[in-house]
Amino acid sequence: RRSPSREVSWLKVVTSSTSSSSSGSSGSSGAKVSAKWRAIPGRLTRISKGRSGVWGVNRNGYIYKLNSNGRSWTRIRGKLVQVSSGSSVWGVNKYGHIYRYRGGNRWQRIPGLLTNLDVSDSGHVWGVNRGGSIYRWTGRNWQHIGGRA
Repeated sequence: RRSPSREVSWLKVVTSSTSSSSSGSSGSSGAKVSAKWRAIPGRLTRISKGRSGVWGVNRNGYIYKLNSNGRSWTRIRGKLVQVSSGSSVWGVNKYGHIYRYRGGNRWQRIPGLLTNLDVSDSGHVWGVNRGGSIYRWTGRNWQHIGGRA
């Protein structure tokens, strides 16, 4: 496949930190962080980084994964409006349908409807539906959590 780098754009921050001793009980670590931004070609509207790598979607819903060289992208089959990378990769399409990436350009449909979700590096999946209700994936179904987003 041809590189989608003309379609994918984001900025990568390169950070460095130095430590100094913390004084008092302010809770400050005394670390100073400086950052420089470097452009990576293309245009993404959503991006997520986790143990499963850096993933993003563009305004047309096309899904991309950053290659290990950190400079080029691979397009992944399917269309999503939001993607989350953690211990696994999940996403939501424009209809609210939920998908989990199975590898090899294959997605598994997960029951339910959400507008946004997040996957942690430890495998926890949380989501919000159109009405603002909060849910947690149990491994078999969505558990409703009290409160509103």
